[in-house]
Amino acid sequence: MVKNGNIDFDYMDLPQDYSSFTDEDKKKIVDNLIDLLFFTVDNALPKEINRLTFVQKVFESSLITNEKDENYEICAVLVDCLKKLNES
Repeated sequence: MVKNGNIDFDYMDLPQDYSSFTDEDKKKIVDNLIDLLFFTVDNALPKEINRLTFVQKVFESSLITNEKDENYEICAVLVDCLKKLNES
């Protein structure tokens, strides 16, 4: 579904108490989310589109949307995902 110039990609459930998790648990969640998104887009993206750039844009767009909706726990997860991607 296209809304406000964005495409709703999918929904995922995230723990509400993410901020209280250990760094190791946060890392596992972030790694799993990134892997899931890469797996999902791998077969769908044309070869000429850089999958890393695409995934970063998905996380950035989601961050903006969730920030507007004041979903700060989700924003924390998305920020950690972006940090992890930028380390690569």
